[in-house]
Parts: sequence; structure tokens; C-alpha cells
Amino acid sequence: MIYAANAAHVSRLPGVQRVDNSFEAVLLASTHVHEPTEHDVVVLRLLQQQWFAIVQSCLSGLVTLQRAEFDVRVACELLLMPLSSVQRESSVE
Repeated sequence: MIYAANAAHVSRLPGVQRVDNSFEAVLLASTHVHEPTEHDVVVLRLLQQQWFAIVQSCLSGLVTLQRAEFDVRVACELLLMPLSSVQRESSVE
């Protein structure tokens, strides 16, 4: 599925856009971003692309499962920090 999702062209396979939209909705919900800014959408898109790349590297045998898990955690820490929900929560303290 990972290989197919990365290789599929949205104009030929409309289901790809639905999967992408669903993934975005899951990321928005899990990060508690209820009114995403354009920046939030870009950051989440980058996180999604990074996740796919890491999973694909793991499936290809380029990295171990442990390394892939570590890389996903680091990517999340780096990319999710500037989300508007994170900034609002930290500014309340």
C-alpha cells in the first residue's frame, strides 16, 4: 500500500485523494488543531510525507524497525512544535 500510495497519480486514481484527506483529518484530530492555519496544514503535510518516506525505507530494508520508530519520533518532535495548537497551549502556562 505504501508503494502504491506514493506511486499513484491523483488524476488516475481518485481514491488516493480520499486516503490523503483521511490521513490529514487524523493528524489534525490527534494534534488537537481545530482551526488549522495554512502553516499547520503545511507542517502536517510535511510530517505525512516524512512518515511515508520512513516507512518505505523500513519496508525496503534500508533502516531497521527500531531506527524507523526513532526517526518518526524525531520527525514528530521537530515538525509538530510550531503547530498553532502547541503554541496556544504553551502560551496559556
